[in-house]
Amino acid sequence: LPSEIDTGSIQLELVMFHMGKPVSLPLIQWTSSVEWAHVDADHTLFLTGSGPLTLTATTLGEPSLTATVSTLVNPEMHLAYLSREEAASPLLYPNPASDFIHVDGFEQGNLYFYDSTGKLTRQLNHYTSGAAINIREFSPGLYFLRIGEGSSATFLKLLKQ
Repeated sequence: LPSEIDTGSIQLELVMFHMGKPVSLPLIQWTSSVEWAHVDADHTLFLTGSGPLTLTATTLGEPSLTATVSTLVNPEMHLAYLSREEAASPLLYPNPASDFIHVDGFEQGNLYFYDSTGKLTRQLNHYTSGAAINIREFSPGLYFLRIGEGSSATFLKLLKQ
């Protein structure tokens, strides 16, 4: 998480590694230090308040495997100065995924999928925001999704289970 959050929701990403390679995630239980923050089944954090926040991810069946992160939630921070386009950013969900994903938050554009070595594995031209993308043929692991071209491109991480 960033040191400060100024939005009402954020997609959480949790990646586990064993011997330097990503492994499929077990079931994760999220706990929050405050009542106004909760995480849904798709690992999206929803915020309805402001102040300090600590999230803990605990592996079900292995309570000794935990990760904790803290941040400050300040919904008023900078929002008055951002235009609607600047405030919006693409969202990839569900993540991690095994069959289909969706990308929202932009009109239409080209998508490029790269494996963890940087090799281009798939290109989708003229993708429309929200449409389902079949990723069944992807091998399990970490992928990078590039949305758009050049200096205006956005990169997102995808964990394929």
